[in-house]
Amino acid sequence: MSRLIGAPPGYVGYEAAGDLTERVRRRPYSVVLFDEVDKAHPRLLTSLLQVLDSGHLSDGQGRKVNFRNTVIIMTANYGSEQLKTGRLGFAVDGPSSGPKDIRGIVEGEVKRRLLPEFLNRLDGTVVFEPLTEENLHAISRMLLARTAATATARSIVLTWDDAVLDWLSKRGYAARDGARPIRQLIRQHIEDGLVDGFYSDSRAGTRTVHVSVRDDELVLTTASEETLPEGAADELVVLPA
Repeated sequence: MSRLIGAPPGYVGYEAAGDLTERVRRRPYSVVLFDEVDKAHPRLLTSLLQVLDSGHLSDGQGRKVNFRNTVIIMTANYGSEQLKTGRLGFAVDGPSSGPKDIRGIVEGEVKRRLLPEFLNRLDGTVVFEPLTEENLHAISRMLLARTAATATARSIVLTWDDAVLDWLSKRGYAARDGARPIRQLIRQHIEDGLVDGFYSDSRAGTRTVHVSVRDDELVLTTASEETLPEGAADELVVLPA
């Protein structure tokens, strides 16, 4: 807490302003995000209650910092443990809970973990449903497009099969982390392969590198459109990490 609001008088670092209070004092029209408040120390929630109730927070030097013009957003993983049995909308032994059931589970856990006086000061609660296979395909496609844009600067056109989207979606989803692992998979299995096998190639001409799935592995193949005969290709198999 001392880092957020500053140390109280008599403590080391008393002269230093708090990261949170000082930034809001300098920029009162701000969006303040508290990520994963379920992991926060109870003192933080107590301070947040003061902000939500009175619209200000006292820093370590006793100065009142106005939060009335801020938009405060808090994220949490309440209910995630109960929802871990499901994946991509389906539970291990059958269909998972629907949207109404998911909202009920999450809101029930929120009420169990947070004090009523805290909840009563929130304007609203947004429950995020588990990602669907369609969502994961869209995320994979977006991240691959970014990699393709980088490859274009190296005179490489990057293409891929729909099976690659399936491969990334199945391996790149975790109930706790969401779709974050997809970014790492693309870096390890595609971008590293481009760097090791193709970016250092000095042959002239634009080349097309195609990503496909073979024997549950991602395979990168290329054929130079200007320097190789039709059908000729160099091949690089990117092994699972």
